Amino acid sequence: MQDANVSNELIEAQAAEWLVALDETTDIDDLEALNTALSDWLATSEDHRVTFEKMSSMWLLADELPMPSELENTQPVSNVKRQSKWRYFAWAASFVCIALISSRFWQSEVVPTNSTLVTEKPAEVTRFKTQFNQPSTITLNDSSVIDLAPSSELLVQYQVDKRVIHLIKGEAVFNVASDKDRPFIVTDGNREATAVGTVFNVKLGLRELVVSVLEGKVRVNNQSHNALLNAGQYAAIEATNNNALIVKQQPLKMHTADWQNQQAQFIDARLADIIFDLTRYSPLTIYLANDSISDLRFTGTVHFDKVEQWLQSVALLYDLEVQKNGDVRVLNMKQ
Repeated sequence: MQDANVSNELIEAQAAEWLVALDETTDIDDLEALNTALSDWLATSEDHRVTFEKMSSMWLLADELPMPSELENTQPVSNVKRQSKWRYFAWAASFVCIALISSRFWQSEVVPTNSTLVTEKPAEVTRFKTQFNQPSTITLNDSSVIDLAPSSELLVQYQVDKRVIHLIKGEAVFNVASDKDRPFIVTDGNREATAVGTVFNVKLGLRELVVSVLEGKVRVNNQSHNALLNAGQYAAIEATNNNALIVKQQPLKMHTADWQNQQAQFIDARLADIIFDLTRYSPLTIYLANDSISDLRFTGTVHFDKVEQWLQSVALLYDLEVQKNGDVRVLNMKQ
C-alpha cells in the first residue's frame, strides 16, 4: 500500500509539472513539442490520464477563483503580466472529491472586445484570450477576422508562406481573407484545418477538435486522416486512449456557429463533453459525481440561458438529482 501511495504521489507531481510547463510556455515551437511529449506521457498509462484530468480540473477551479485585483483596462494578453495560481491550488484541491470534468486550462485574462492585430514581423506571435461572457472580434492585418468565443484562447503567427492560428482552448469563427500563396491554418498542435478563403468554426473540446464549415471548403488532417469538408459539414477529430485520431462527418443545418446563437447542439454526446463545453458559457459551475454519469448520452440543443432547466431535464431523464450550493451544481445519483 505504501508503494502504491508513493507511485500515486509521483504521478501527481509529474502531472503538476506538466500543467506548470503548459501554463508558462509561450514559444510556439516549444509549445508544440511540449504537447507531443505530454501526449506520449498520457498514452503510457491510464493512471497518467486520469490523474492529469483531475489535476487539470483543480487548475480550472483555481482559475475561477477571484484574483486580488482585476484588470480594468483591456489589452492584448501578450502584454499582461501573468499571475500565479499556485496559491489557490491547494485551496481548490480540498473541494475536489467528485469526478471533475476538464482538460488543459490556462488563466483567463481580459482581451479587447474589438481589437486589431498588427503583425510587424512574419514570425511574430500574439496571444489573445477572452473571459466568461466576453467574446472578442479580432481583425488581422490581411483583413481576416476572428470571432473569439468567451473563455477561449489562441495564438496568432503570420509567416511569409502561411498564416497559423494555434487554438489553445475554447472555439472561434474564422472569416478568412483569400490568399492562395499563404494558406490559413488552425491547429491544436496535432490536428489542423486549412483554408484559403472561407468561413469556419473550430472548437477544442474535451476529447475532440471539431471543425464546422459555414462557407467554402476546409481541409482537415492529422497524421492518420485527411478530409475535405464543404459548407454545412463538420469533422470531429477525436483522440482515443491509444492516441489514435478518428474523423467523423455529418451534415450540419446552420449558417452561423452555435455559440453565436447562444446555444450548443449535441448529437449522441457524453455528458462529460457537454459539461466541458457549457462551462465556457454558463455562470454555473457543474460537476458530475461519477464516471457512469459522465458517460451518459444526450442529443439535442442546450440554450446558454437555460442551462439550469437543461440540468433538471437530464436529471429527470436518467433518474438523477441536481444538488445545489450557490452557483455550484452537482449531477448525482438519487440518494
